Amino acid sequence: MSSLCFWNWEMKMDLVGISVSKESQQNTVTQDSDKSNLLCVLLDLSPNLFDRLDKFVPSQSAKSVDLIEADALETFLLQLITFLHVFLLSNFANRLVIIVYNEYNIHVVYEDKGLNTLSDPSNSASFLLTEERQERLTRLDSEFLKNVASFIESYPYNSCEENGTLLSASLSFALCYLHRRILSERYEARILCLHASSDVPKQYIGVMNSIFCAQRWSILIDVCNLHEEESSLLQQAAHLTGGIYFKPKQSEAIPLSNYLCSLYFPSRDARKYLKIPVLNSVDCSALCFESGEKIHMGYICSVCLATFGRKRLSCNICGAEFAENDKS
Repeated sequence: MSSLCFWNWEMKMDLVGISVSKESQQNTVTQDSDKSNLLCVLLDLSPNLFDRLDKFVPSQSAKSVDLIEADALETFLLQLITFLHVFLLSNFANRLVIIVYNEYNIHVVYEDKGLNTLSDPSNSASFLLTEERQERLTRLDSEFLKNVASFIESYPYNSCEENGTLLSASLSFALCYLHRRILSERYEARILCLHASSDVPKQYIGVMNSIFCAQRWSILIDVCNLHEEESSLLQQAAHLTGGIYFKPKQSEAIPLSNYLCSLYFPSRDARKYLKIPVLNSVDCSALCFESGEKIHMGYICSVCLATFGRKRLSCNICGAEFAENDKS
């Protein structure tokens, strides 16, 4: 018979946080100065992002009541492209993959192909815009915008607050991709997640497993939270992997590209010499799979590890039945 175990989450998470931090320090690999970066951008293209485009694009680009109009979305994507250009031009050996997701699917809209060898390896960090580099940037712009438009048109515009976006699946997908590239090529890998949706309690275990996997492979997870609420899941992702969690201020008319270039562009080594925004406190609370509320003390299913705020006779996630006389 399965058991429903009582768990003091606040106390246990403090202990886990201490051990994880020490392990992270031990697993941190000293990066060589000539090591190139492999950046994986996770972009949330759910309706939640479209509903908030007016907060992150210049006011003159969102005069229409319909916030999904082409110029608002295009302006937002062009700000992201500006950051990607800076990343690629800083070192010609840098590599890039862009993955978009919503509540229905995950899709790779751009990845560097045919760039295993460099025509100018001795001058990879030069800022000279050669013909080859210009070709690469042009291809990035055209493929990225074309594939994003195709992805958006493939799915209906419905609210996804009930089921949530595929954040857990997209993190797992990105880690599998990066792991394969790391094994075959020499890169310092990191993930930049631009997320615009609220946390989904049912994805808690999947997201935490992805965090621990990223930590084991020394992969930074940077987070740019575009949602109106804080995300405890992504706060933990950035905190445990050594990344940056930042929520742009919506009251200030500052282009998103400014935040991206100033915060997320520097490499792991460069960040040691910069004053990076640090979270005063990280919300390590678990989420109740039943109510979706944060809990500090609760019950955990011994089969699927689902967390609940109150004792129950069966798990509504995996269907396991608990012993009635179980007092643990």
